[in-house]
Amino acid sequence: MDPHQWHDWASEPTICCRRQAASSAWRLLLQARELLLLCPWHLNCAEKLLQQNSDSVSAAVVGRLLVIHAVAANRLQLDFNTRLQSFLSVLDSAAACRWAQSGFYSIGGDGASCCYCQCRVPADRLIADDPERWHISQKPDCQLLRLLQLLDKRLSAKVADSLRFESLFRQVEDAINNQSVLLAESFGFSKFDLTLAAAAHVFQATADAELRSGELIQLVKQANATVGSAASCRWLKFIDANTSTKNHPVEDRQPTAQSAETSPASGRRVSELSSFSQPDLSSSDSPLCQRCFTRNRDRVILPCAHFCFCSRCLTAEVRSCPKCRADILTVIRATIC
Repeated sequence: MDPHQWHDWASEPTICCRRQAASSAWRLLLQARELLLLCPWHLNCAEKLLQQNSDSVSAAVVGRLLVIHAVAANRLQLDFNTRLQSFLSVLDSAAACRWAQSGFYSIGGDGASCCYCQCRVPADRLIADDPERWHISQKPDCQLLRLLQLLDKRLSAKVADSLRFESLFRQVEDAINNQSVLLAESFGFSKFDLTLAAAAHVFQATADAELRSGELIQLVKQANATVGSAASCRWLKFIDANTSTKNHPVEDRQPTAQSAETSPASGRRVSELSSFSQPDLSSSDSPLCQRCFTRNRDRVILPCAHFCFCSRCLTAEVRSCPKCRADILTVIRATIC
């Protein structure tokens, strides 16, 4: 049975509409539908959960999925086929499928590891041991393990489980509508990446911890770094809302000060760059770039806010501020008046 058929139940419009009307969990799911498409678990488990026709079960399932995708230790290995392929040279097909379906991937001669909690399995235990039993003995609180155990829970336990997630969903929805998220979205980050980053902040933050744009962008950067080098560079490819990518070089593909104030997608205006430092204008009285000393400086680096360099000297390959060596989260265009 193909585990990738798991997403069929979530793509059915009537199911989505019914759940959306009944549960805030499904409203959130519709904002980040890729959650289920990226996470193919057992088809039988999914079908039986839905046959119970319970919004509590739905909230618990979606809640676990959201936690898994937001804070998984290795998001690259959330894909079933990637995990399965990792075992093919190590185990027979039946054993490989069994461990891959339980969220494990091969780490070569060192055994296997859970893509969510990094629970390790020694190589000599892969053939004899049962994945679920090993997982329970080593990391019983793993959210991926708990998702797979939902089918065996009594309905009362599922209801209690869903109540906790309903509260978390409300916190995540509040975070998604936060001004800091709107500001990060105006820099060109996708709604999906920001949804996961906001969820990660909610699940990992201490009580009443403030969500700042700089922290949010850092979470997106860290998450993308785990899914391949191509994805880890997406945050560098911002496009000026007023610039055609076909007619201008890469150096101009940075958000302008205007695009930092207004989100092109939503049209909502962000009042100020409150999460970042103010531009450092005092470092030099000269208008020249402090790297090439030939062109005028016209880029502000965030979050360090150094205004010392030109667009030619801040190419996509430059990952840290040449002045203070801090990570570059984004760059905005600026001019000296």
